[in-house]
Amino acid sequence: MTNDLDAVVEENQAFVISVLKKEILPKYDLRLDDDSELVWIPPGSTFDTLFDSRFVRVKLLDPESTLVSKAVKAKEKNKVLIVDAIASEKFPDLMRRIEENGGDLNYFAGE
Repeated sequence: MTNDLDAVVEENQAFVISVLKKEILPKYDLRLDDDSELVWIPPGSTFDTLFDSRFVRVKLLDPESTLVSKAVKAKEKNKVLIVDAIASEKFPDLMRRIEENGGDLNYFAGE
């Protein structure tokens, strides 16, 4: 598991990022990823609410969708993570979803 958080900020970006960095993420031992603007959310993703206040709502992408995103958009950086996830058999739809979203399963099968 990584301790970084990619953020999709819909409004008041500077305010939200400030609140995330100073007040919310430290409570959960998380840090804001510097490349958050590059995040891609695969079709069929679901979210759980981590934090909800009047001005800021933090939702977590389900683990399988997170792995699909990493496999499709940043395969080189995440090869070991994806290979381990596939081998674990904890994500029964992972390989299908990677392939359906344009990922290269052969990349993860090679040595």
